[in-house]
Amino acid sequence: MSQDEYIAKTKFVTKLGLSLHSCGATSHRIERHLSGVSQMLGINGEFLTSPTSFTFVFWNEDPDKQLIRTKRVQPGGGDLGLLVNLDTLIQEFSDQKLSFYEMDQQLNETLKIPPYYNKTIQSLAWGVGSFFFSTLLSKSSYDAIVSGVISFFLFYLLDLCARRERFDNLIEITAAGSAGIIVSLIAALGAPINVPFCILSSIIILVPGLAITVALSEMAQRDLISGTAKFVDAVMSLIKLYLGAIIGIGIGAFILDDVDANTLHGIRDLPQWITWPALIMLTGAVTIAFNIHPKFIGWCLVSALVAYTISDLATKQFNYTTGVLLGSLAVGVYSNLYANITNHPASLVLSVGLILLVPGSKTYIILNSWITGKQMIEDTPNPTQAFLIFIALVGGLLLSNALVPTKKSL
Repeated sequence: MSQDEYIAKTKFVTKLGLSLHSCGATSHRIERHLSGVSQMLGINGEFLTSPTSFTFVFWNEDPDKQLIRTKRVQPGGGDLGLLVNLDTLIQEFSDQKLSFYEMDQQLNETLKIPPYYNKTIQSLAWGVGSFFFSTLLSKSSYDAIVSGVISFFLFYLLDLCARRERFDNLIEITAAGSAGIIVSLIAALGAPINVPFCILSSIIILVPGLAITVALSEMAQRDLISGTAKFVDAVMSLIKLYLGAIIGIGIGAFILDDVDANTLHGIRDLPQWITWPALIMLTGAVTIAFNIHPKFIGWCLVSALVAYTISDLATKQFNYTTGVLLGSLAVGVYSNLYANITNHPASLVLSVGLILLVPGSKTYIILNSWITGKQMIEDTPNPTQAFLIFIALVGGLLLSNALVPTKKSL
C-alpha cells in the first residue's frame, strides 16, 4: 500500500466516523464499526469518541508510527436516515460492488442528500406527536389540542433560532419558555387545561429520555467517558427545559394575574380505544423526527407495538418496572433479529421502540414535583420508580444482546 493510498483511507475513515457521530449513533457502536471498516481497508485503527471530541489513531505496519487525528465535535442528532445510507455504502464495499475510490466519492454524495421530509411535514409530525402523547397520558382533548398546536409553532420558532449561532445553547429554554407563555395565556382565557402538562406535551420531542437511556447503556458497556458525558448533557437539557417552563409561566402570570398553573382539571373525555391509533400516529411522528425513510415505517411500527404490548401485558401481570424490563428485552431481540435478517442497522427500529418505554416525561414530572410540590398529573411517579425504569431499560437491552447477538455493528 502506497503512502498516498494509506492517507486517503485514513481520511475516509475519519470522515465516516464524524458522519456517524452526527447521526447520533452510540459511541461503542461507532468505534466497533470503524474498527471493522479499517480492517476491510487493510489499515489499523483505534478510536475514542465522546459527545464533544473524537480521536482517531491509525498505523500501517509499525504501531510506533501512528497517525493521530483529534476533532472537536458537537453532540450528535438523531438522523437515522443518514445512518442507514452510510451503513449501506459500507455494505456495498464489503460485497465488492464498489471500489474504495467509488465508495469515497459516494460518501461525499451521501452526505449531501437532503432530509426525506420537508419542513412542513416535520412541523406536522411535531404537532401530531405532541397531540397523541397527550392523549396517552391525560385522555383530555383540551390538553391534546393545545399541546399539538403549540408544538407545531415551536418547530418553526426553533428552526429560526437554529440559524443564529448565539441561540445554540438556548434552544430548550426558548422552546419551553415560549410554550409556558402561550399555555398560560390560553388557560387565562378560561380553557380547562392542565398548564404544566400541556407545556410538557408540547416540548416532548425535546425531552431527553432516550438520551439518558443511551448514556446509561454506554456506561453499562463500560464506555464510561462517553456515557458520563452524555448523561450530564441529557440532565442539563432536562434542567434547561424546566427552567424555560418556569420562566414562561412566570411571564404569563405577570401579564395576566389569574393564571392557574397547578390545578388538575381531571377531564378525561377521550375514549379508551384511542390508545392504539395514538400509538400508530405517535410512531409515525417519531419516524419523521428521526428522518427514517418511509419504506422502513412498517418495521418501526412493529417495533413500537412489540415494545408497548409486551410492556403493557407484563405490567398488568407483575409491575411497571418488570413491564419495562420485558418490553426493552423484547424490542432489543426484535431489533437484532431485524438486523440479522434485513442487514440493516438494528438502531433503526430499536430507537423507535425505546421511545415508548423511556421515562423521560416521568423524569420531568418528578422534577416539577420536587420543585413546586405540586402534581402535574394524577399518580405522579416517585424518583425511585423512574430510576428503576431506567435500570430496567438498560438491563433489558443487555440481555437482548446476549440472547440474540447481531453481526451488525450499528
